[in-house]
Amino acid sequence: VLRRVGASSELQPVCFRTLGAILRECPYHELRPAQIKVLIAFAAADVLQLRHQQITFTLLKTVIGRRIVEPQVYDLMPRVAELMIHCQDQHVRHLCQQVFLQFLQYYPLAVPRLEKHLRFLLANLEYEHSEGRGAVIDMLGMIIRRFPAQEVCARAQLFFLPLVVRLVSDEEAHCRERAGTVIAQLYAVVDQHTRDQLFT
Repeated sequence: VLRRVGASSELQPVCFRTLGAILRECPYHELRPAQIKVLIAFAAADVLQLRHQQITFTLLKTVIGRRIVEPQVYDLMPRVAELMIHCQDQHVRHLCQQVFLQFLQYYPLAVPRLEKHLRFLLANLEYEHSEGRGAVIDMLGMIIRRFPAQEVCARAQLFFLPLVVRLVSDEEAHCRERAGTVIAQLYAVVDQHTRDQLFT
């Protein structure tokens, strides 16, 4: 149906709702790779153009919740991360954070791929608009709170210094405050040995 009606049809959000319901309520139903490719292609177009974003992100969360491991899902996540930073709509940024965090938590990610995603976030702590910087700080806080403590300890040095830079030098008070909160969360999660390394 999606192929026939096209991306601009009013039927598209109905299709997305229906597919989301099938994927949530029928765990035994498996989409074929060709179907996933079409589904993700339409979802990607809607994510970037901000049409029906609530429905689109709900569908993406369902796809990721099912852990449908296909290249198209991996290819879409950098776009979601970019939108989380660049979009001026707070609601859309929040939706992006939910989807991206779910992906980082539950998808099989080789260490280099995970490191690439994390370094992308850390690099965008320097983003020119404070809303984007704030979204990154909040995302780092979610990662620190949700990831296993041993993984956070292993990356504590990676997180710590960029967050301290935001705490000390960010021109916006809300970014400095959020950075301080995330540093406190990091301190609470890591073990004593890691704390000693961070503060010596």
